[in-house]
Amino acid sequence: MTKEFDARNENKSRSVCAAMAEAADTGKRVLTEREREILDMWPRFEDGELVMVGDRVGHPVEKVGSITILESAFVLCDDAASSVQHERGQCVKRPAPEVLDADGVEIKVGDTVWHEDGSELHVIGFGDVQDGETMLAVEYAAGPTKWGEVRCLSVTHTRPDSWEQLEEDAVKVVCEYAGAVPDEFGDYDCDTCRLFDARGKLICEQQMALDIVRRAKAIAGVEVDG
Repeated sequence: MTKEFDARNENKSRSVCAAMAEAADTGKRVLTEREREILDMWPRFEDGELVMVGDRVGHPVEKVGSITILESAFVLCDDAASSVQHERGQCVKRPAPEVLDADGVEIKVGDTVWHEDGSELHVIGFGDVQDGETMLAVEYAAGPTKWGEVRCLSVTHTRPDSWEQLEEDAVKVVCEYAGAVPDEFGDYDCDTCRLFDARGKLICEQQMALDIVRRAKAIAGVEVDG
């Protein structure tokens, strides 16, 4: 016997199954044999909650589009035709919650991040939640501290400025320093240059010099405007 529940029947199937589950848990009424059979074969999350169309689950099915019940298994499919099969009684895992860095950017395994002390690290896994923050298992790449584990809010995906970075940037040609994008002939487009002054008050070289001074003051802890 195969029975498929798609989005058209989502509300009805959810309410029916929820009512049966409540009846079974509270003893409000005795379930029929057919109702017990449905509950026994219906997929559940690890916390016992019923899996329904529209629920988010783990990879490769991000969001359940349909549920197919087989004799000894069930299949979850999404709208992109991805599917995953579970044995009957096997719990479905919920997707892991997003882990964010200090700037609110999602952290994924394989990401390069920088610790607040300037250390460059590679994310290799996730640990427990401590004081509301997910611990990251990291691999040391460079910097002052050889971290093996750090708090998620102690890192960022943006490389922090430093004297070494400033020295490296100071010898770049102005277009490269300003992030201008070259065309197919290697010529830089001023519209993509963050230092370009359309009003012509300062040439790009002057803008670069002022920007380097601003960054140096910030690294040294000297208060600067903007």
